Amino acid sequence: MGVTGTQVVRQFVTALVCGELDGGLELVEDGIVFSEAQSLPFGGDWTGKQGVRDLFAAVSRHYRVRMGPPEVLCGSDAGVVVRMHGTISGRASGAQLPLDCLDLYQVTRGLIRRVDVFYKDAAAVAALAGRPARRPGRPRRGRERLNSMSDQIEGAASGCTALRALGHDYDHYDPRFALDPHPAYRKLRDTCPVAHTGNYGGFYVLTKFADIAEVLHDAAVFSPWPADTPPTPGHNRALIPLEVDPPDHRRYRMIVDPIFRPKAIEHIAESVREYAMQLIDAMLDKREFDAIGFSFLHLARRPDLQDRLAAEPSLIPAAIEELLRYESIVHASRTVTEPRILGGTQLQPGDRVVVPLAAAHRDGAEFDRPDEILFDRKPGRAMVFGAGSHRCLGSYLARLQLRIAFEEILRRIPRFSLPPGAVLHAYGGQTRSLSTLPFRTWRDD
Repeated sequence: MGVTGTQVVRQFVTALVCGELDGGLELVEDGIVFSEAQSLPFGGDWTGKQGVRDLFAAVSRHYRVRMGPPEVLCGSDAGVVVRMHGTISGRASGAQLPLDCLDLYQVTRGLIRRVDVFYKDAAAVAALAGRPARRPGRPRRGRERLNSMSDQIEGAASGCTALRALGHDYDHYDPRFALDPHPAYRKLRDTCPVAHTGNYGGFYVLTKFADIAEVLHDAAVFSPWPADTPPTPGHNRALIPLEVDPPDHRRYRMIVDPIFRPKAIEHIAESVREYAMQLIDAMLDKREFDAIGFSFLHLARRPDLQDRLAAEPSLIPAAIEELLRYESIVHASRTVTEPRILGGTQLQPGDRVVVPLAAAHRDGAEFDRPDEILFDRKPGRAMVFGAGSHRCLGSYLARLQLRIAFEEILRRIPRFSLPPGAVLHAYGGQTRSLSTLPFRTWRDD
């Protein structure tokens, strides 16, 4: 179909809901994908064109529905959330009641997709057909595990949103944001520390250290499945152990944890050092090259820090910890499994939250002078490799590799810099990274 944008979604929704659902089948076209609406009181797999026909057939067997024009609550280029009002009556009983529902529609690669639907009084709707409403239960995995949009959209309509706080919506895939997210996180932390966004199916952004720590330490309430926002298309099996819930997660970690303990990996230090030296030889031959790493970006901008580390190599372990705190790259996601109030915001099962460590580690309530690089900073509660049961499995290995890289680079290239007018590019998502870092093996001063 080749359609994009919120206007197309609005036109589609308007055409679909104005009038009876019974007569809506002719409006369905190839390329429109409906996912199952979990809160409907009848089962089924409503995917694809035939699935849409089956959905309307199931509705029309039990109900007669009349809807007015939709009210668009919020939207972006990726989709729109719509509130619809009307009446619903049982075909058998003839009883009638008002209907109030929320729908989330997304446009992805030219496909219009109905992601979720929520009826405010599902039990009463089900009673019209003389059958019980399905219990929502724990969010399901795979393609059928859909976001619960009800309370999120209530908050988006009247509460604290990233759009209101920032003046634009929150998008962790925006390359400009990925390069420097800290001004946005500072504004959210000060004005809207649990901020809702309608992007990517809807989720909450946490920006305070205490809230993020609470989520990471409570894997029972905040499930790691799926680990990314939005979930990767076609990803319907949990990655082990990253996306596995307790108690299974612990059993997997008991198998692999011993392999990554400090004593178990110390034997590879010499081979890591040899490889680092080979890479540095190539760096010295080229003199100018692209490197990747936020830590060396900040060191290249601070000759005083370079000189201090070159003169005092014993500071390198502390410097690594501080640079990882100063520029944390992990943007993890969790799914709420039971009601929980976090930062004064009521979360419900199915809600999605993201926990950017970059926001946590610039929180002035936890760190003194958080926006400064201080190699002498006293060890605190920094979560540079995560926290809780899902703390990074390879953290000791990463520290070993970083320590050796710092030692060898600062030994052989003690003075380095960025070219004048260097242009930087970054990737966003679950893990931020620099795609380019122009790097020179000398300084002009």
